[in-house]
Amino acid sequence: WALVQSDPYSTTVPNVFSSNVFDKDARASLFVSYRAFSSDEPESYYDFKLDLPWESFGSQTFDVATMKRSSARSWTATADLGSDRPTVIAQRNGLLLYDVGRSDSGGTGGSFGMPDRFPADNWYLGAGSMAELDVVTRIDPAPTAATVLRPFDRAIVGGSMAYDPAQRTFAFSLTALPGEPGTDSVDLGRLFLKQGGSLVWEIYFPGSAVENGVLHLPALPEHPALPAFDYVQLDLFRLDAGTTADALYWYQLDQKGNTYPCYARISADRDL
Repeated sequence: WALVQSDPYSTTVPNVFSSNVFDKDARASLFVSYRAFSSDEPESYYDFKLDLPWESFGSQTFDVATMKRSSARSWTATADLGSDRPTVIAQRNGLLLYDVGRSDSGGTGGSFGMPDRFPADNWYLGAGSMAELDVVTRIDPAPTAATVLRPFDRAIVGGSMAYDPAQRTFAFSLTALPGEPGTDSVDLGRLFLKQGGSLVWEIYFPGSAVENGVLHLPALPEHPALPAFDYVQLDLFRLDAGTTADALYWYQLDQKGNTYPCYARISADRDL
């Protein structure tokens, strides 16, 4: 949100890049949201312009007097999200538009604004940072019961991650969250191994590759001996609603060409 201090008001958005703006046919779509007061949330006002030629993207005009208003929908979470306020994500023509609607609160439930006149192909509700969402679920675009966010019911045990270059293994342990059954499956993992502050290896693996908490790292001809990595980040995913590990592989590598999956994510990092 930017504070509007003049009428008319012009804005530049320096953190928008072509990879975020253009869909697969090299056209641009623009979504704006407006509120006179924070109390307008979640039923803030919005408007959009679609399939713009790139030359005209930076010179679009919106009239707040004619903007559409989001409808209020409810959400619940099976575990407390803390201060995270879930956000609405729209997917259209392979392009993901983040934060096109926002919840009025975090915790275990509340309401969110649904810009239901935006012609999205798919709708999602996600919680966590925009860079690394912790849980995402699809939204039924028709008015329906509350959208349920179900975070991972397990956590990575602090201090349990261990890297053994001689045995070519990476080990970790999981534990149930307090009050949770701790039975969620790990369907996909992503392991970052770094050395000297630079990314050295990025390994994607199916959950079935982990045996008794141990992942055997691949042997590569150019690495007869594994490097002495000094930093690790582990991300584990639970996939829902028919989403496959292959679909999430493709999403992580090329988000624009694939439908956003439904998942819950847990992660931990440490210096070795």
